[in-house]
This record gives sequence, C-alpha cells and structure tokens, in this order.
Amino acid sequence: MRLIKEFHFYDELLSLQEAFSSKKGKDWREKIKKLCDEEGGDYEAACRALNIPLGGPEGLSEDIRDRLDACCQRYDADWYYQDGVINTKGTFNLKKNLLTEDGVLIPEITFGICSGSFDASYLNLRSLERFPTEVVEDFDISSNRNLTSLEGCPESVRGFKANDCGLTSLNGCPSSVQGKFDVASNTSLGSLAGTENCDVRGGINVRNCGLETLEGGFSNYNPTETYVEFDCGGNNLKTLIGAPRSSRGYNVDCSFNPNLYSIEGIPMKSGRNLQAKGCLLPQRSLVELFKDAIRFESWVAAYFYLIATPQFQRMSKAQRDPIRARISPQELKSKAFALSSIWNDPIMQEKPVIRLMKKLQLSDEEKEGIDALTGLSDLGIF
Repeated sequence: MRLIKEFHFYDELLSLQEAFSSKKGKDWREKIKKLCDEEGGDYEAACRALNIPLGGPEGLSEDIRDRLDACCQRYDADWYYQDGVINTKGTFNLKKNLLTEDGVLIPEITFGICSGSFDASYLNLRSLERFPTEVVEDFDISSNRNLTSLEGCPESVRGFKANDCGLTSLNGCPSSVQGKFDVASNTSLGSLAGTENCDVRGGINVRNCGLETLEGGFSNYNPTETYVEFDCGGNNLKTLIGAPRSSRGYNVDCSFNPNLYSIEGIPMKSGRNLQAKGCLLPQRSLVELFKDAIRFESWVAAYFYLIATPQFQRMSKAQRDPIRARISPQELKSKAFALSSIWNDPIMQEKPVIRLMKKLQLSDEEKEGIDALTGLSDLGIF
C-alpha cells in the first residue's frame, strides 16, 4: 500500500468507501489502475485495501451502470446505489436509455432521493413510476406529451415544471414546492383539482390549460415573497374566483381570457402590475373595477359602477348576463345590510342601478332597516 498512500487522492478515496458512486468511483478506479500500471502496483490489492468494490455497486450490471453514467454529463452530476435505489446529486439528466419503449423506467431502476436537480424533459414519458421521492432542487418533466398523470411525482421539490405535457389532472403533484409551480400549456387540463393541498412558496403558472374556473385548487398558498406572479392567461375564465388565497398580494397575468369581465377572486392586496390584455373588458376597466371593489370592500358594489357605464350598455346580452347574475336580486338580498357603504353613494342615483333595485323583493322589515341606514326612500327606490 506504500504506493497508494503516496497518491495525492488517498484521502478522497477513503471518503468513497460508503455508498460511493459509479461515475466518480469509476473515474477513481481508472486512475488507480493507471497509476498501478505505471508504478508496478497491484490494482486489485489496492482496491481491496481501500474497500472499493472492483465491479462497482453490487446488484447493478455494468450495462446499467454505464447507462446511469451517461445521465451524468453535467460536471456536478453523479449517482450512487444504496439499499436497492439510485440516489442522485447535481444535475441528473434522465435519458431514453433508462426507459422502455413504452416510456417507463426499465425494471432495474428505482430512484430514491435527488440531492440536486432532476431533468426528465423531452423523453416521451408515459409514467412517473419509481421516480425520485424527493428532489432538493428543481424537477422538470416538461414536453412529455404522452404523460397524462402526475402520479409518482416527488413529494417535495424546489421548483416544479411540467409544461407542454398531456396532463388531464394534477392529482399526484408534489405536496411541497418551495419555488415556482409551472404546468403551462397542458391544454387538456381543464381543472386545478389536485393542487388544493399543494404548499407552493413561489409563483404559479397555469397558462393555456383550458381552464373555465380556478375553483378547486391552491387553497394553501404561502408565497415567501410579496409579489410573485400568478399567470392564468390564455384560458376560458370569466372571473378569477377560486384564485389562490394568500395573506400576501401577488402579481396577476390574466391576459387573453376573451370572456373575462372581472378579476374578482384575487386577494385585495393583489392587482399590482396587472396584465389583462385581450379580455372581455379592457385592462383599464378591470383595474377601475378592482379599485371600486377595494374602495367599498365589495365586488357587488363595484358591479354597480360597471353597469352604469356606456361600455356595459354596448355589450351583448350574452356578455352582460354573467355580470347581471353577480348582482341579481337574490344576490343583493343576501348582501343588503352588508352593502351599507354604497347605499348613500351617488351611484345609487344612476338609472341602471335604480331599475335593478326596484326588482329587489325585500320584506317591510328589511326595507325599514335599510332605509333607516341610508334613506333610500328619498331616492325613490322603495
């Protein structure tokens, strides 16, 4: 062992005795063999003395080891075999050489913990079975258009990216995402169900996903920064009801929702840097509507201002009907007392609002209670 102990890498070799990796271990075995050949040392004796298996990790064939090594082209990437699973570190790029023709991992491979990033994009994946259980950094499965399900995803990741796949559901998505959650361009998605218990700390991108509603998802949203972005553009939304609830505000991009008439649903602290091009109402009108909602602490009150605008009158019946439904007599009756902040506002004297209020069927007791607060009888409403 005299020759081996004189090698400058002796200390590092000792650190590889427990769960050492393939790519790095293979490199070191090659160095040991070369040096032993040059110095006349015994290669096998040197490896045994350092407790380094000559054949690499037990249980994996040389072919499988070579395939795994091919996924470690980044300088920081590596893998090691321990307790029957493959753990990775650095930026591990999964390749088709570890997949069957059906787009699933070959039977010999089960991943465990990835202490770096795990990139499985552009592979025609059909399943995430036996994928890592945890990814410390970013997990990317984008552009796998045959992938319809997220079952098998890691429980915890830093960043999650699964855009341009064939997802029909978000069930199985990670329960913890410390960074951005990005599932844009899954055009068959249609719903955010499956994300209701996903703890996201960064921005959310659900652009171009065929969504007609935001309800049913992201009930546990805790961004670590005040103004991350929620991007729900390019869908079929009419309002943003169901948008993530958050004690912090966030930026919103809801552009190119052609039937969107309101950003109702986002927290009142949001709206900063709103992007809302190509919607039913222009961005300026949506911003004004939002300001009215904040001013009166009521979206119903904000719609009173909207229906009094010439812009509303020019809209088709089909376009006006969803807005009218938000301030129907039934809706107003349930909120009559809560709207005390607007009953004395000048908007109540506008003809569209007066006509609306005349349709409100209130009991004598309810009329007296509201009139005592506001004097609506003076306006000719009751």
